[in-house]
Amino acid sequence: DLIFSWIKRYRLIYKQNKFTSLPKKKLLLERQITIILKYFLPHVSYSDIDNWLDNIVKKILSLLKDKYSTHAILSISSEKFTFWRNNNIDD
Repeated sequence: DLIFSWIKRYRLIYKQNKFTSLPKKKLLLERQITIILKYFLPHVSYSDIDNWLDNIVKKILSLLKDKYSTHAILSISSEKFTFWRNNNIDD
């Protein structure tokens, strides 16, 4: 059990190092969350995490639409959202 724990920890460190060596444009919080969640919940798939994050975005956009229906982000194309999801954008 101790060996398994060390291997699991080593894998987390390896994935974390691999992630941090990506270009800044690819350092996405979503990927960081996935690495950490997979460490604590290895049975959860990437698609589960992806769906969970998508649902959060949909809920936020829905609340935003209800409260601020003319907000500029509501007129952004789905292609732009996809680009933002896959690339770190400058603020």
